[in-house]
Amino acid sequence: MQRIKLPAFPTATDGCPAVVPVKMERVAHLTNYIFSQGYVAAKYRTVVHWEGPCGKKIEETTCVEAVLGCGVGGCEEKPLKLVIGRCLSSGFI
Repeated sequence: MQRIKLPAFPTATDGCPAVVPVKMERVAHLTNYIFSQGYVAAKYRTVVHWEGPCGKKIEETTCVEAVLGCGVGGCEEKPLKLVIGRCLSSGFI
């Protein structure tokens, strides 16, 4: 019998369009786009961060082309994840 590891906190998965109609230079621009389009409620803007597929935090100042150039966010196997409300490394919950 295989054990399934459940996340410690509730999670949700959703995708957004791979092609967006505006140019984005930094990850912060992507974050702003996600909120401006209503994919996530504005009240969560102060408690979000991005992670790569291995769980490494991606800074808002990172160049989007650098992230996509590494293959992150280009397919379901290597998702770019927007984490809401919990970041142990920076101390907020």
